[in-house]
Amino acid sequence: MKKTFLSILILILTSNALYSQKGIMHIAGKSCPIDTLTHYMAGPGVWYTQYTVQLTNTRTVYLYMLACDLNNPYLRIEQRNAKGYIGAYEYMSEAHTALDLPSHRAIGGVNCNFYWQASSTTEGLVGHPTGGTAHESVLVTNPDDWNYGPEGEHFHGWDDKGYVIIDRNNRAIMDNFQWDGVIKIADASYSLRDCNRWRTNVSENEIALFNHMQGSNTFASRACEYEVVFSCSPWRINQDLTCTVLSINTTGGTVLKEGQGCLQCRGTGKEFVKNLKVGDNFVLNLGIYSTNQADLRPDIVEMAMGNALCMVDSVLTPRNTNDFYNRQVYARTGMATNKDGSKLWMLVMQTSGMSTSEMCDVFKHVGATHAVGCDGGGSAQLCLHGEVQNKTTNGSPRQANNSVWSISIAPEDSVVSLLHFYDKRPIQLPSYAQFSPRIQAYNQYGHLLNNHFQGYQLSCEPASLGSISEDGTTFIAAAAGGSGKLIVSCGNARAEQSISIIPSRIAIRLDSVYVDYTGYDIEVNALTDEMTYPMQKGALDWTVMDSAIVTVKNGHITPIQNGRTLLVGSIDQYSDTLYVHAEIADAPSIPLSEKRDELTLPIDTTFECKSLRNANVQLSINQTLYGCPDSIMVFFNTTAGVASEMLYLRANNDTKATSYNIAKTVESNANGVLVYPIASIVNTEDQAIYPLTLESIKFTLKDIKKDTPYTIQVQDIILYYSHWKEVDGWLKTHHSETPNALKIMVNGMLYIVHQGEVYDMHGNHVNISFHNGHADNDSGYGDMVFSV
Repeated sequence: MKKTFLSILILILTSNALYSQKGIMHIAGKSCPIDTLTHYMAGPGVWYTQYTVQLTNTRTVYLYMLACDLNNPYLRIEQRNAKGYIGAYEYMSEAHTALDLPSHRAIGGVNCNFYWQASSTTEGLVGHPTGGTAHESVLVTNPDDWNYGPEGEHFHGWDDKGYVIIDRNNRAIMDNFQWDGVIKIADASYSLRDCNRWRTNVSENEIALFNHMQGSNTFASRACEYEVVFSCSPWRINQDLTCTVLSINTTGGTVLKEGQGCLQCRGTGKEFVKNLKVGDNFVLNLGIYSTNQADLRPDIVEMAMGNALCMVDSVLTPRNTNDFYNRQVYARTGMATNKDGSKLWMLVMQTSGMSTSEMCDVFKHVGATHAVGCDGGGSAQLCLHGEVQNKTTNGSPRQANNSVWSISIAPEDSVVSLLHFYDKRPIQLPSYAQFSPRIQAYNQYGHLLNNHFQGYQLSCEPASLGSISEDGTTFIAAAAGGSGKLIVSCGNARAEQSISIIPSRIAIRLDSVYVDYTGYDIEVNALTDEMTYPMQKGALDWTVMDSAIVTVKNGHITPIQNGRTLLVGSIDQYSDTLYVHAEIADAPSIPLSEKRDELTLPIDTTFECKSLRNANVQLSINQTLYGCPDSIMVFFNTTAGVASEMLYLRANNDTKATSYNIAKTVESNANGVLVYPIASIVNTEDQAIYPLTLESIKFTLKDIKKDTPYTIQVQDIILYYSHWKEVDGWLKTHHSETPNALKIMVNGMLYIVHQGEVYDMHGNHVNISFHNGHADNDSGYGDMVFSV
């Protein structure tokens, strides 16, 4: 075990040493700048890299690549027919879920074959891969004569299809292959037409092979002269297989289990097998051979066919230029291997994409000698750890018919044995900066346990570079410059990254801020011309110009009374200012009109609709909300029927309002109450949103008549504040521990829910029942629930 671990570790360190963020890639005879955006070990023997390649001044292509080391004992490559049989489709994320099992962990994969569609076949082959596929030595579909279509007679000799094969020695082979499967009885043999092809154009004289990879599909609807069902275990390709007859029928439609197959026989094919009886043996040889390399008949474990064989021994084939699909600049998928088949590369290029000849140059850059093109366009996608990494042509992933995957077969192990910094570039930080690295954790086999590992301990050398936060996860750069290393550890696992501290200046993130009783942790940044990092809370010394308005302790503002004041923060020779507006709610619920004299309620409008299509009316409010409310309640009445209500709320740091729709039906001549949770509309984690402006409310109408007057009246607008000052005092008085407490607003009154019981603000138990988190009450005014 120690030897295996050491070899994996050496591989990791070697691969990491080859990492370079920027460089040059030679494509089409030109030196093209590349930038490596992401590069990390995705699983045992598998490295994931994301590049950008600058092909021209106006053409940048994103490349997504998996590099697989087939020498790794814990890595397997598998071809997958969607849902585990032919004729189906699935999303790559669904394939990942199906493949990801204990000791069989899906790492990443790409789409592969073209497949027959209703518009491209008249032979009943819809959903069949247009080429040969195999999985775990079981032949799923045989190689056939399909080809995307080389142009011109003079290219007739170069219509090679690109097969990807993994043999029993775990080596990749890429070449053009053909099919010559036979059945042997005694000294006679008969050629098999094909495998698992549900053809409607059956021949008068044939033997067709089927096995369990047809899934639950049967062929009872096809004319069947004779069907021989047999057992065969284990399946192999390019080997003589001894098969035993299980049954014989003339009806067809047999559903096959694993280890079973059947021969559908017609004409001379039926004559060839007619003397077989239950219990008799015969021989199958599922022959697949290279058309370019004499006597190459691999012991195939996995097989897929993309489209064209594009590169052989580092030489581009005519298939790069003899059909339009390969010549065009296109989002596409490709695969490649090296001379001895010990490595396999899977590549997806995002729109605008590349031609296959440009694709081959990418493969040459990483050391490949043989390459095949695969299905592209909207199908081109690389899935890693269950998520498609590239932006697909259609904007969302498309279902795939078949795919090729890297699989970890390492034993299950949850112990962290290796740590990596996600960003391999040397770390450069401004002085005073606060930095929490993204760390990846692996087990001893190289399986990625956590892509955002938090259970690490940081340190730095020398200690003068900075300090470490109390929880051990954040580095705080010292004021003085210097170089050294940042070290991360967990148990015996350790990783380090070079680090340098450069001079910086400070800047408070916001010019001004609104606060209520929750206060505010002042956000200060350390920055250079190119970098911005947050500073440690409390790093600055603060001067408050009017201490009657707010206090500042450890970088946190606590308001005392309503008003405005200026803060000055300083450290060393640097200083910056922050203007603070304290607007403190004096009750848990406040009518907006009480705090904004310019707002006159009710607001109403009388209108007639000239058209009933998408009929709506929008009431302008344009009022700044007081303080930092949690929700807005709108009371209205209407003589028109209302189908839904849209509120437009604009954050202080935005130039446009954000809309929030409530699909609440209000009949004509009725009252309505709307509750708009502010956290569902804008990002309440960012204090820069305050003050908020309520711009308007739009009512979508229903059940109205043309040229008929209607009236909608907004009677009141109530703001709710879950952080009202009495809440914390109540909690301290009645419950010393409050991790499970909730604040709720019912009919404008604030209540506390603690350990399943409801209390008013005086500590009295009250009866309010809940269904799905909402209070039952008879007022019709609804309720709001807030986390403490």
